[in-house]
Order: sequence, then C-alpha cells, then structure tokens
Amino acid sequence: MMKARIVIAAVAAIFLSTSAIAAEPVPAAKPAAVAKPAAIVPAAKPAAAVAKPLPKRKVGDNSASKPGAKPRTAISLDCSKQADAKGLHGKPREKFRDDCKKGK
Repeated sequence: MMKARIVIAAVAAIFLSTSAIAAEPVPAAKPAAVAKPAAIVPAAKPAAAVAKPLPKRKVGDNSASKPGAKPRTAISLDCSKQADAKGLHGKPREKFRDDCKKGK
C-alpha cells in the first residue's frame, strides 16, 4: 500500500514537472493599434424599400433561380404533367419528356 502511494506521487511529480518545463513563455502583449475614425454609416432604408420575400417554389423547380431563363412552354409543361401521372423519375422521365416534346 505504501509503495503504491509512492509510485503515484512519483508519477504525478513527473507529469507536473514536465508540463511546467514544456510550457512556452507567453509573448508580450502588442501595443494597441491606433484607432481609426468610424466609417460613415448610411441611413436605414424605409420599410417600403425592404426586399420582398421570394415566392414559394416547388421542389426541383430551378427555372426561377437561373438569370435569363426562358419560361417553360405549354407543351413542356404538359409533357411534365404526363410524366408525373406515369410516376416517371430520372432517366426514364427525361427520355419520355424528350420524346413527348418531339411529338412521338
């Protein structure tokens, strides 16, 4: 029992002494930078000029996010509705829509 206490004390002393030796000195604090004059802050915009929230979009509707995107044609929308009704997704949906738009 006494040997265990001595061993524990020796191990603790080793850990405490090595951490004190390994610690790096703290560098001296740098002098504070010279304060720059405050930037001119523009006046707040009136409530009417605040941006309006974007309209809600369906999942997968990327047409609104592309600048300069053309609106979808009636035949394109009709082919999409037909593909939805058939439950098509992925490559089969793309092929069906391409064939549908070509009039096949």
